[in-house]
Formats: sequence, C-alpha cells, structure tokens
Amino acid sequence: MHSPAEDLYHLIHALSANEKRYFRLFAQRHGNEKDKLYMKVFDLIMAQEDGYDEEIVKKKLKTAAAIKQLPQTKNYLYDLIMQSMRLYRSDKNVATEVFNLIQDELFYTEKGLTQMRSKALKKAKELAYEYDLIYCLVTILQRERIYALKFSGGDPNETIRKLHAEEEWVFDRLNNESKLGEVFFTLWVQFIKDPLMRSNEDLEQYTSSRDAVLNQKFEDLHTFTEKFFWLRAKGLICKYNHDYQGTFQLTKQLVDLFSDYPQHRLNVMGNYIDALSNYLSAAHVVGNYDEFEEVIAKLEELPREAVKDDNSISQVVINNKILYAMNRGMYSRSGMLAEEFENYCRKFENIITESFLVVTPYNLSLMFFINGEYDRSLDYCQRVMQFKTDVKIELQHGASMLYLIILIEQEQLVFFESAYRSVVRSMKNRGKFDDFERLFTTQLKKIANTPERQRKPLYGKLYEDLLMLKKESGNKRFVFMTETLSWCASKTGDKKMAELVLQPFN
Repeated sequence: MHSPAEDLYHLIHALSANEKRYFRLFAQRHGNEKDKLYMKVFDLIMAQEDGYDEEIVKKKLKTAAAIKQLPQTKNYLYDLIMQSMRLYRSDKNVATEVFNLIQDELFYTEKGLTQMRSKALKKAKELAYEYDLIYCLVTILQRERIYALKFSGGDPNETIRKLHAEEEWVFDRLNNESKLGEVFFTLWVQFIKDPLMRSNEDLEQYTSSRDAVLNQKFEDLHTFTEKFFWLRAKGLICKYNHDYQGTFQLTKQLVDLFSDYPQHRLNVMGNYIDALSNYLSAAHVVGNYDEFEEVIAKLEELPREAVKDDNSISQVVINNKILYAMNRGMYSRSGMLAEEFENYCRKFENIITESFLVVTPYNLSLMFFINGEYDRSLDYCQRVMQFKTDVKIELQHGASMLYLIILIEQEQLVFFESAYRSVVRSMKNRGKFDDFERLFTTQLKKIANTPERQRKPLYGKLYEDLLMLKKESGNKRFVFMTETLSWCASKTGDKKMAELVLQPFN
C-alpha cells in the first residue's frame, strides 16, 4: 500500500498536461503561485521520474522552516489538486451539472427565491431525461413533490398523482436496470472464470441467467442502461451457445447504441471502448474484417486525458493487432507485437489487469511457437504459468500444455517428467482434467518417452484421437485443440505448422 507521500507522487504524475495547466491556473487564484511552498513541492515532485524521494525534496527546499512544514504542505497540496480536478471535470460531466442544479435549488429554497427554485428543478429534470440520467430523477422528483405542495397551483392532488406515477416509472426502470445488470455481471464473471462451463452448477446458473434475459424484448426496454446490459448479456449467451454470427450482430448493435446515446460514449468511456473492443473480437471470430481498420482508427482517435482511458485504448489496440495477425497468419509480426506489449507494460505497470497479463502473453507464446521461435515462445509461456491468478484458467492450462510440447521440440526431456507431473497435478487440483487434457497428456508422455525417429506414428495417433474427440463432442470448444492438431499434422506431413493452423479440422 502506498504511503500518503507516494499517493501524492502518483496523483501528480497521473495528471495530463491540460490538467496540470488547469491546476496552475486554479492555484493562481489564491495569489502568486511562485511564492507558495506547495507549488514548489508540486514542481519538485513532478520532476521526480523514478518514484518519490523525500530526501531530495527536503534538500531542494533548503530552509529548516520549509522542511518542517513539509508534511502539512503535502496534505494541503493533495487536497488542492483534488479541488481543482473536481472543478475541471464538472465542466465535462452532465451528471455534475444536474447535481449542481439540485444544490442550487436547495439554496434558492433557503432564500425563498421561488421562481429561481422552479427554474433550477425544471432545468435539472430536462437534462436528466435528455441524457438518460434516470438515477438523478429520484432526487429531482422528491424535490418537485415538496415544491408542488406549496406552489403548484390548481389541484395539488392531481400534481402529486402525476409525480407519483412518474416516480413509479423511474423506480421500475432502475429496478430493471439492476436485474439486467445482475444477469450480465453473473454471466461475465462466469465467462472470465471458465468460458467452457463444464460443471453442472455453472450450467444451472447460466440457464437461470439466460432465461431472465430472453424473457424481455429489446424493443420493450426504455433506458440506455437497460439496453446496454441486455445487449451485453445476450452477447455472452450467444458465445456460450457458439452463435458467433449472433454475437457479431449484437456487438454491432451495441456500438450503434452509443451512436443513439452519444452522451454515454463520453461519460462512460470505458463501456464505449469495451463496445468497440467486443465488436473487433466478434469480427475476428467470424472472419469479418470489413471494418477492422476503421474501428481501430476510432479507438486511436478517442481522447486519452484520463490514464484509465489511455490504458484501456492501448490495451484494446494491442490485443486486436495480435488477434488480427494470428487470424491472418502473419506470425512474422510476433516480434514487433511483443515489443509493443512490453512498452505497454512499462507504461502502465501499476494498472494492468490480470486478464490482460494472461491473454496477451499466451497469444504471443502461440505466435512465436507457430513461427518456430521456441525460446521466445517458452518465455511467454512460462510467464502465463507463473502468474498466480484464477482468471482465464483455461488459457493457463493451454500454456502448460504448450510448455510440454516445447520441451519435446527442444529435446529438453530431462525436465519433461517433472513438468508433466506438475501440469497434470495442477489441472486435477483445479477440476479441469477432462477428456481432452487426459488424452493430450497421456499421448504426449508416450511421445516424450519414444526416440525421435520413432515418433511419427504416435503423432498420427494423437491427431486421429483428437479428431474423434472433437467429432464426438459436437460444438464443445477445447482450448489448445486446434494448435495441437496442427502441430501433429506438421509432424506427420510436409507442411509447416503456420500453413496448417488456420485450416478447419473436421
């Protein structure tokens, strides 16, 4: 956990150039910033690039009085930066404007300024409806009801009745948003943990969530949030049912939803980035690259003032460049893409998601392996295996299976036996040692224990057994199945793995 001084360091270095400029202007309103100790501390900390060093700050401050005030100065500076950022962001956020209008209405009420009070409520309500800020309407309607009792004129009962009916509609919307949100997040967590969904308990939970979504029609939904959760949940249902064209269409519909509600594209940037990312992912699956470059360009053109948005956009772009290269057979790009990945990791070291640290090294390990660069493949493969997390377990298992194959390719058989036991034990402990894993490990052990010149029939048998398992399992997907099939085919034929991995195996 960071110390307060380290928090201040990270806060200052997270500010964009525009935010730093705004803070300086904000500080000037309090007088001449050059004479202020806290601005000197700000500049000293901003000049540090490798972490916070208080001894350097004290040395630069020079005077005993300034050093003695340093703890209080750092606290004051932190609070002042946050004050300035609240103001900076308030001009960019409609929700903040609505909250400010509600605060204005409370002030007008205290001062007895009835007409101004009415205008503030009206403006707040118009903005809440225009920008689909349903949650803001709860407070606005409550304030309207109080106002109506004293100043509505006419029949107050009729006014109260209308407000109550409107309030019921608002709560219905919020309740449905909550229900659909629960369904989406339940499905999402399950997909992150195990998209293959092999346990009966997971299947039962999935069926319940699926029915909760399918019982509602998209055209009957009212708010952006209802529609957003419905589309995301339905998209995951399509993934579970291997309906890839359906997934592609739903991701396109989600991108279009942000066109209908552009205010949410700005206020909920992460969701818009996710929508573009999901569309690209679905495009990879169905092989539709008609709009690939256009969507990548949209991503790269998005504003990146916030660190989290810069991080998200960079992550999505790297991921999709890798997937594009893999799906188009451009394995020679693996070195360039690995360099982009390493640069990203250095830039966003403290905020990288666990999922990204599993998925991207796994894909890079596959690209290097398919391209015959076994040392580099082994490096990324081991990074996945050594990263302790419960996220993307199926890819961790894929990496462990790839690891065993690399040991065979490099004839590092002295390590194979212990690696084999470790891999099998790990799969069993996690309850993921099913038909594919059992077949793969059993046959691979036989290959490792057979002299190289006598292995060809064993590669052929593993290939045929895997094809049979694939056929008997119907639409069920197996992580690392295609790569294993193409590897075996390359060992029994004249073609390289890079020529085989994109072909269908039926």
